[in-house]
Amino acid sequence: MNNLLVVAGALALLALGVVQRRRGLARNPAPLDAVLTAIEEGALAVDVRSADAFREDHYPGAINLPLEDLSRRMRELTDQERTIILYCESGYSSGLAQRLLARRTSHPVLNAGGLNRLRGQ
Repeated sequence: MNNLLVVAGALALLALGVVQRRRGLARNPAPLDAVLTAIEEGALAVDVRSADAFREDHYPGAINLPLEDLSRRMRELTDQERTIILYCESGYSSGLAQRLLARRTSHPVLNAGGLNRLRGQ
């Protein structure tokens, strides 16, 4: 019985850590003024939402590269000679994409958070 409680407690702590890490990614986007300045200076805006969501609405000038396609299409972004701005719906998926890309390019990769935040809404 004690072993079961220890295992259950350990699993609960592990789950809490995963949730906190996920929330941290969405809560820590780059400062909006830095993102907007980078876009004005020619950064590439990348929407990591689905193709359907992108067709429905997206930031002007952005390209669509869904998160699930990122590892397969990574070179499209790592070959860029400019800052990359990532956004999604909430900031979580763009945070994951930022972590993946930052390891593979020497150029700045910024998480803008969600589309509404990027628009200043």
